Amino acid sequence: MRRTISATLFAILAAQGAPALAQEQSWETQFLLIANPCLVTEAPNKLQICQQANTDLLAKAASYVGPLPKHEDNVYRAMRAMLAIHIASEMGKADGVRSQRSCVVIEQGWSDASVIDTQYSPQRAADLQSIRSDMLRAARVCRQEFGKMPSYAPDLPAN
Repeated sequence: MRRTISATLFAILAAQGAPALAQEQSWETQFLLIANPCLVTEAPNKLQICQQANTDLLAKAASYVGPLPKHEDNVYRAMRAMLAIHIASEMGKADGVRSQRSCVVIEQGWSDASVIDTQYSPQRAADLQSIRSDMLRAARVCRQEFGKMPSYAPDLPAN
């Protein structure tokens, strides 16, 4: 599934074309480019690469003056969720099992994915829904093993 999403990411970037240096990139493109190193690397330090991408993504979103427009917020949240899946996976590999710390990351990813509203991103709705569904599946597994962490984390849908 992650390979499909990565392929989708590349398709989005390719469809937009390589921006000229003088041309400012859209917030959507910037979010995709920040997350991309984590999504494509097979480097032995993937955990660090993904954690840095997450830090950079947070900083980039924080630099926006005012609330992000709804579509850009959807893309930002989807990239955060995808990074959470990769970070949690790498933590699980390092720990040798699905660990509580990896599930805390999954919960953070679910916090982002749970607020994605595809009505604001009709051209990306299927991709965003796929990312949200992947995050939901991971959150369900973690909650079965460790419960809701933290207690104020967003609830999971009933179905």
